[in-house]
Amino acid sequence: MNNKTLPISKNTTLSLTLGSLIALIIALCGIFTYLQTLEERVQIRTLNKMEEIQKPLNTRINYIEEEVWFREGRSRSIFHELMTEDITKVNVKDESGKDIKGEWKVVTKRKITFKSEKDIDNATIIIEGRIEKKENPLVFIAENTALLLMSIKNISASYTLTQGSSLAGYKPSTNILGMDQNFDAPGWPFVFGW
Repeated sequence: MNNKTLPISKNTTLSLTLGSLIALIIALCGIFTYLQTLEERVQIRTLNKMEEIQKPLNTRINYIEEEVWFREGRSRSIFHELMTEDITKVNVKDESGKDIKGEWKVVTKRKITFKSEKDIDNATIIIEGRIEKKENPLVFIAENTALLLMSIKNISASYTLTQGSSLAGYKPSTNILGMDQNFDAPGWPFVFGW
């Protein structure tokens, strides 16, 4: 007698819904208000792009150098390292704090020239400028990643395990309901699970 086995499959399915789990974790971490402000900023940014109104944010920056000398009618170069050509004010003061008049001109992003109307030693020069404030790329990536995670509402995962069982003496020629051609094997009790 030829003994063959027929694999009878058993399925096990596991489904996970991570949307509610992520929402619970966000609420527990206390960053719910941050995410709300992030979403509001994205909405404002979207509105600005739609209206094509892009006003750069400017930051005021200052450079101060002490013990500088100037000669009447001669231009003196000052290297300020502010990295901007948008210089708004140049103020030169003598030792007593009195303002010194003169002409100034922007040469490069890191250099201006100042021409004093009189000779002065030990002066202090204050250069004020504006520089466009740019968004940190790491903050941009983190905020957009958070927006992506917030947009996910449901994640499902399935796990299927198929195992077989063997029936001694059963020949693997099945037709309807797993029975053989004569409807004798493996038997009606096995088919109906008795």
